[in-house]
This record gives sequence, structure tokens and C-alpha cells, in this order.
Amino acid sequence: MVARPTQLPVTTGRLFLLLGLSVILLVCLSSWPTGVPSLVSEVAILDGENASNASSASLPNILLVSAFFPLSKSKHTMREYEAWLTQFLSRVSTDVYFYAAPEMEPFIRKCRGNLSIVIDTTYASPFDVPPLAGLRDRYREMHALDREAFRHSPELYAVWNAKPFFLDTALRQSGKQYSHGFWNDAGSFRSNHRFSSWPDPRRVEEIWAESASLTQEAAEDVLFFPLTGAPHPDMRSWTEDQGPVDNEVSEGSFFGGSAQAISWWKRTYYAYHDHYLSLGLFVGKDQTLINALFFLFPERIVGVWQGDQDFPGYDKSQGLGACGSEWYYYQFWLSSPAERAAMRAIFRPHWWLFGRAHNPCQVTRLITMTITEDKRQSGRKTRKPRDRIWHCHTKLTPHCANASQLSMATSTSASAGIGATGTIRAITNPLRSTAPSPIPAASQLYEPLAKEVLRRRLSTQILPYALVVSILSNLIWLGWYGLFGFGPLLGASLLVWTLALVPIVLLRKTYLTVSHTGAPSPLALLQKSFSVPLRPRTFDALRTHMLSAFAILAAHVIFDPKMPMFVKSRYGDTLYKTWQLTSSSKHPYTPHPVLVLLVLTQSALAVLYVLRSLLRDVWVFPFRRSSTEHSLGIVIAPLVLSFAALPLALVVLFVLIPILRYLPLVSLPLRLVRHPHASILRYTGRAWFLGIQTAALWEGTIAIWGWVIREPIRTTSDIRALVSGLSIASSSAPSLSSATSSAFSTAARLSAFASSPVPTSSGPPLFPREPTIYTHLAYSELLALSSPDQDDGKKARADIFDVDGMMWSRLVREALLCVGREYRVLVDRGTTPAVPSSPNPSVAAPPPKAITPGAPNFESPVKTMPLLKQNIFAKNAPTSPGARLGDALASEAVIEGLVAPVIDILPVPDIRLPEWGQYTAVPAWAQSGVESVRRITGNGFVGALPDAWKVSRKGKEVRGWVPRSEVVAEAIILLTDLTCASLTEDRFGTVQRDIPKILEAFVLFLGEIDAVKAAMRAHQEMADPADLEEAAAAFGDLDDALREGLARIVRTFGTNRLRAFRFAPRVAIKVQEFADFSA
Repeated sequence: MVARPTQLPVTTGRLFLLLGLSVILLVCLSSWPTGVPSLVSEVAILDGENASNASSASLPNILLVSAFFPLSKSKHTMREYEAWLTQFLSRVSTDVYFYAAPEMEPFIRKCRGNLSIVIDTTYASPFDVPPLAGLRDRYREMHALDREAFRHSPELYAVWNAKPFFLDTALRQSGKQYSHGFWNDAGSFRSNHRFSSWPDPRRVEEIWAESASLTQEAAEDVLFFPLTGAPHPDMRSWTEDQGPVDNEVSEGSFFGGSAQAISWWKRTYYAYHDHYLSLGLFVGKDQTLINALFFLFPERIVGVWQGDQDFPGYDKSQGLGACGSEWYYYQFWLSSPAERAAMRAIFRPHWWLFGRAHNPCQVTRLITMTITEDKRQSGRKTRKPRDRIWHCHTKLTPHCANASQLSMATSTSASAGIGATGTIRAITNPLRSTAPSPIPAASQLYEPLAKEVLRRRLSTQILPYALVVSILSNLIWLGWYGLFGFGPLLGASLLVWTLALVPIVLLRKTYLTVSHTGAPSPLALLQKSFSVPLRPRTFDALRTHMLSAFAILAAHVIFDPKMPMFVKSRYGDTLYKTWQLTSSSKHPYTPHPVLVLLVLTQSALAVLYVLRSLLRDVWVFPFRRSSTEHSLGIVIAPLVLSFAALPLALVVLFVLIPILRYLPLVSLPLRLVRHPHASILRYTGRAWFLGIQTAALWEGTIAIWGWVIREPIRTTSDIRALVSGLSIASSSAPSLSSATSSAFSTAARLSAFASSPVPTSSGPPLFPREPTIYTHLAYSELLALSSPDQDDGKKARADIFDVDGMMWSRLVREALLCVGREYRVLVDRGTTPAVPSSPNPSVAAPPPKAITPGAPNFESPVKTMPLLKQNIFAKNAPTSPGARLGDALASEAVIEGLVAPVIDILPVPDIRLPEWGQYTAVPAWAQSGVESVRRITGNGFVGALPDAWKVSRKGKEVRGWVPRSEVVAEAIILLTDLTCASLTEDRFGTVQRDIPKILEAFVLFLGEIDAVKAAMRAHQEMADPADLEEAAAAFGDLDDALREGLARIVRTFGTNRLRAFRFAPRVAIKVQEFADFSA
């Protein structure tokens, strides 16, 4: 009699199992395709493609000026400066003029890399610059007055005070004409960033245009400074004689403006610097002197302040949101929209630190120093400083280099409008340019905003709630088996959450779509799921659910010491015999049959769950779904799937594996698996419980995902950004060069609704792309803003109906392209129009066929086929094993195609299987069970199952004819709302010219739906009524939106106004029917 193997301590084995699962999970997740759309993917920095749409000559030309001089006493190390300089010089592509000592030139060029730079080594020390020449001893004496003398040095004072000279001199000596120049501290970029073309020229243009209206000064006379705070209340009584203002108000790390303003700033700065230095006051810190100049010349200063609490979007608890360092907020504020979106991803708080969630960083307003002084005066009217300026210049006369310098300073100020009372200056034109800037693509403007909101939902709602589900699930099974404890609960919860639930969420996030997978039968749906292009999604789902199921099993094995895992074997396995005693241990760790049963149960459960997911098409965005469906699914699905998975695992363990042991090659890996024993059947309850827990965790996590992801989204109130989110066109929008052109001047010729297409002269045909999840989100936001019931809807519609027509043209073009694409899919009965590949440029296009005037042009009815210049009998190139497996699974002869070739080539030996005995008769209990099933289901039950698997369902087939009906219905409702509102709100007639196109699109689409319904009613007697009802319900949203849209437009405009438009006969008849019905 063979003794039963003894069980080994499993602590080491459990740890190795956990480590192995973690490594496998990381490797598999890293191999996921990265080309699919993702909710949390980083946005690319705005490149030259979008910038080329605007005229580069009209944008500001910017120069950045900086300097770096090693100091004997510094607050930071050389390694820190090298890292900061690399962040600045190697990533910012704007032109840079850099001052440095001669020995630092190689170091600066190394940090700059391949980007262009001008390095000026004229000055070996900041004390060598003309305004500070000979002041080294004075600065050493002044060092004793510094309240921060322990960290500052006289050389640092010189660097700070040399900034105005460096900036002004660089603009004059650069050899290139720059419209704006900015000083930027060499160590200001201290963390990772996404800035490239910084400051953004378009942003600079907007700031200076707005500053001219705020300050009533010429744009070339305004200087920009970042602010870090408001003046102390004690500064209400400040006068210029008191010297520099030692308050945290200005930032000296960045400032600039036009060349004229910088030149004025340099002269004024050093005039007051010399004056206060002669009075024995401390002028070593440039911020204090800048603050004093703010008080003296407030009308020439504009800035940005992150702590501006009067800004409408400011939150007292979160400020402007997660914006990084408050000192360097101006970097984010001066960047382009795409760069700001990328920086919001860097600024976002880390949810795993359980910190307070912050809103995404906002862009605050531009402020002037008059606002700051009003706050300092507590509402009292600020006295104009012009008299003080003249008084100041009078006092400064002895300290000027000569009288001509003073005369030049005062005359320049007078010419700039500061000291002159009778100066006549042209009023700036507030009218916008006749050529509005084009709207960027969705990937550059709207998608980063939507991704930020969805990313915040993922990190603050979905994943934390999934962790709660994991804790509750592990609390139940640990308490049920008497293993409750804080350590096991925490460890099991984190293990299940990290390796089981997070991958499920990432899988749903990665393959989230708005397109339904239409197929007439379940078999056809599975075939489509295992075919290109859905094959990667199916394989990733199988792989992810397998690993998730194994991770949950690992939690049970690791934290339950009574769970069998490995057995020490002193037995060897032969090919034709049963177990025999050997003298040595060949396999010291053999998987226990109980563990094999649990692994098989989890594998079967994962396969069944993925099969259920494919049949239910769970990848579609949850537009509408009742909570009852989720609650029933969470309860019923785990029970049914566990009951189905356990018998499959038992059949594989007790039937299939023993048979496979007798096959050559296949039996080799099965040597590690022990023969099952009937005693393991007592663990079937544990396997069933484990399956219920696994399926319930999946269902709970997916329910949380659907509940959070379908909540209404609000990214921005900027209509330009929302309209950019509708982009599905594969070509850029047509230009608005003429008054008669519109955004549909190109699309209408190729629209699916054009009855007689007009050939275009040039350019490729327009094939719209499939709408994405971001298209739906943009439509939902525009619907919320443009609805007549919304308070702010009127303002949003005013932006859309603007005078230049850019917003409306882009919106109606993208909406009609979306509707037209779905119309073509419906006409082709579910066949998506393929985007043709680009033609080969090496092959010249044939010349157009000449047509003789007056002669009829007849075409032959016979279509010729091109000659195939290849051997049609040649075998195809060998494909990969994964592709062959996918093709086999997508075919109808799966088992035959896989097993038949193996049986034909493998020499199967004559194996004598052990005789287990034969039944001479079927037991009575089995006969009674079969008879009961026959009485309930009828004799055709066995044959009905394959028919139900293959039979075509009209409702599922029609669902594939309108795969994106929800998004198209949103586009139709949006067009209807805006068209109806245009009657009273469109002052410029922007919408009126497109009403015929909109009505034609609605009529043709509705006519095709009616034709499909009529065809189904013709076969009503032969079809299932429930199936026909489901097919009609597939058109529910579209049918209602089209009929309601036509009725509303006809009621709003009436027949009198609609007579002014020209319609095709078919469209006119349908519009007249709606008009008669509405009368």
C-alpha cells in the first residue's frame, strides 16, 4: 500500500507564488498595445503643425535673457544649478541670450544642447557692468543692512541688480529684431515640465492686448511682472523718501515687455537705485526696489497673482487648484493651452498618498497695480503719482550722470504719456482681426481637458471605491474561515486591489468606446471578437481576467495556512505505469491537486466571464443603464458563473488531464500534476466560494466604473475648446476666405446627403473618422450649455453665433459629418466605409478624359477588372501563431481545424487504459432526470441549443447598422437646439445659410430608417414579434431625435420663412408633411 504524501510548510512557496504573479502581471500589462486611446495618456506638446495654421509673422518674436555667474557664497550647490539649467536650456526652444563668465561657456553650451543660443562673456563679474562699476565696496558695506545676510552675498546683490542692464543690452545687441524680451532666472525651472515654445507667442499677444485696455496705456509702454502677494497694510502711508519696500509683492525672477518699455525700466531702475544707495538705504535685493517702482508707476505694470482671491474661480480651500509652486505659477500661466494641459497632469495630486484632492490648475486673470493699490488703500481712491514722479526727478538731478540724461528720461516719460497733459495718442482699435485663428484639433485643445477630469475621477473615485470593495470582500472570507486579523485583512485587500481590480479598471479604461459591436447571432459576435481589429481587445481581456483570478486565488493561498499548496513527492511518474516509489525526490515541490482544482476553476471562470462580456458588448460607454440591472447582475452573475465554472474544472481535472497523460509530448508538463484523488472533492465548496468572490469583485468594480464614468462632465465653459472636441474630420477645415464660403463648402460636396456631388478641383476626399469617447463628452457639454433651459446658454450661443462664423462653421461641419458617416453605415447595412490608403506618389495619376463639347459622354456599362499580376495559386506568407489561433477561433470549425492536423501527423501508440468498469444499464435516477428535462423543454431541446447559437436575430443585426446612434442623436439634438435658437439670437445670419443642409440630412436619414422599418414589417409574419420590437428599439434614439428635430425647426421657422430656402423635391415633400402636421 502506497503511503499518502505529507504536506510541507508553505511559507516560502506562498511568497514565491506572490512574487511570480506580480512579475507576470507587470510583464503582461507592459505588453498592452499603446496605440489605443487612453483616458490617462499624456498629451503631446503643441508642435509646428498647428502653429503653421496661423501667420507666424503676426505673432510676437520673443527673446529670453538670463545669466549665470558662480558665487563664492551661494544658497545652492553647483549640481543643483546644473540640473535647473538643463531643465531650462535643453527644453525651452525660444531664443536665448545668456551672460556668463568666460570659463562657464562650455558648461552653458552643454546644458543648451543642440538648440541655438548666444553666450555673451564680456563681463567676468556682475560688478563689471557699467551701472554697477565701482560699487563693490559700497555693496560690502551695505551687506550689514541685510536682514538675510547669513544667506546672501554682495556678489548676489550685483547679479540681482544687473538684470535690467542685461535685458536691455541683450535686446540691442542680439542682431535680431524682437518684439518682446523677458528676463528669466537661470534656476527658475526647478522641476519636470512640458514647456517648449515658452512663453507662448499667442499668449503674449493676448496679454499685451488686454493690458492696453486695462491700463489705458500703449501696449509698448507696459511691463509684466509676476506677483507673490499684496502690500502690507502699513504701506498705506509709504512715500518715495522711505526707500525700497521690503514686502513680498513682486518677483524678480521673470519680467519683461517691449524694447521701449525695457529701456525705460532700465533708466528708471538705476536712477532710483543710485538715489537710495546715496541715502544709505539697502538696495541689494531687487524685489524691494521693484516694489517701490510699483507704487510710483502703477499704470505701467501688469502682472499675474496666484493668490488673487477676487478671481471668480478662486477657491478658499484649494486656491486655483493643483498648480505646483506658487512662485513659478507664471510659467504655467504664460504657456500654450496644450502645454498647460500637460502640466496639469504633472501637477495632479497623488491619490496613493491619501492627500486632499485638488481641482486642476486654473488660469487666473491679468491684474494691474492699480487694483493692488486699491486693495492697499482699502477702497480709497489712489492718488495719481505723476506729481511725485516729477518731484522725484527733480530730487534726482544731482545724482544723474548729466543733465542730458535727466532730460531724456523726462521727455521719454512724457512721450509715453506719463508726464504730458496734452499728448494726443491714438485709441487702440478693439475690433478683432478679419482672419480669426483656426480652432485646433481635439487632441490639442479639448481632449487634454477631458482627460484631466476623467483622470481625477479615476484616482479619487473609481480606484478608492474599488479598494473599499476589496476590503469588504476580504473581510467576508477571512471572517468566514476564522482568519480575521488586521494584518491578513490589509495584506489581502492590497493584494487583491493592486493585482486583481486595478487591471480590470485599466482594461475597461483602455478599450472604452462609443461604437457597438453589431452581429446577427452570438456565434457571429464571437467570430468578430476574435478577428481583426477586435482580436487584441479580446486577448487582453482573457489575459487580464486570468491574472486577476490568479491574484485573488493567491490571496487565499497566502493568507490561509490550511490551504493545500505543495506536496513533497518521493514518487516519480512513468509514462505507462501508476505512481512508483523511488529512492530520490525528483520534484521536491509538486502542486497539490487541490491547488490545481482551484487554478482550473479560476481559469474557467475567467474564460466564462470574458465570454459573457463579449456577448453583452460591455466595452461601450454606459450612456443609460438602470441601477436595477447592475444590482441584479452583481447578485446573479457570480452565482451562475461559479456553478458553471466548477463542473468544467472537475471535468478537466478528472477526465481530460488523465487522457492527455497518454499523449506524447503533452504528457511531459503534466508530470508535475498529481493524479487527483476523490478526497479533493471536499474542497469544491471552497472553489465555488472563491469563484463567487472573484465574479462579485469583478461585477462590483465594473458597477463602480459605470456609475462614475457616466456622470455628466464639465471641463470648461470655453466654447472654442468644446467645439474642438467634435473633430472627426480627417482633413482641416476649409478657409473662410470669401463671404459666401462656409465650413461646408468642402464637406457638402462629399456629404452623404448630397444628391448630386460636385467634383472638386483639388484635394483628397473627406473621410471622417469614427467618433470617440471625447466626441460624446464634447457633445454632452455643448448640449448642457446650449440648452434653452440653461441660464448661461444664451452666452454660449452668442459665442457660437459670432460675427466671424468660425465656431458655428466648425460645429455644423463636424456634426453633419458625424451624421453623414452613420447614414452611410445604415445605407450599407452595417458596413463601415473604409478610409482609402494614400496613393503612391511615384505613380502618376492618369490625365482626365477629354470631353468634346456638345457630344454626349456615354460610359460603358461593363466594368473591367484589373489584371492580377501574381500567381493566384501561390501560398500565403506564414503568419504568426497568435494570428493562426485567432483565425481558428473565428472560424466555425474550431476543434476540427486545430485537432485534425495533430491527429494526422502524431503517431498515437496503442495505450491500454485502466478498466474502470462498464455500466450495463443507465441508473434509474439518471433516466428520471432526462425524462423530466424532456417533459419541460420538449424533445427538440438538444437540437435547439445549436440553432439558438447560430440563428440570426434582427434586433442585434439592426444594432450593427447604427453602431454609434447615441452620439449621432446628440449631434442631431445639438443642431436642432442651435438652429431653433438662431432665429432670435443669430444677429449675423451665420446659421441661416446652413439650414437647408441640416434639413436635408435629417430628411434623408429619417427616410432610410423608415425604409428599414417598412422592410421589417413586410416580413412580420415570418419573424419573431419580440425580435422585430427589439429591432425597432435600436432606432429609438435616432428616430426620436430626427422627428423631434424636424418638427421643432419647422414649427420655429414656419412655412413662410422656409420658402426662402431651396430644397430638393424629396426634402421639400417631407418638410411640407411636417409643416402640415404642425399646423
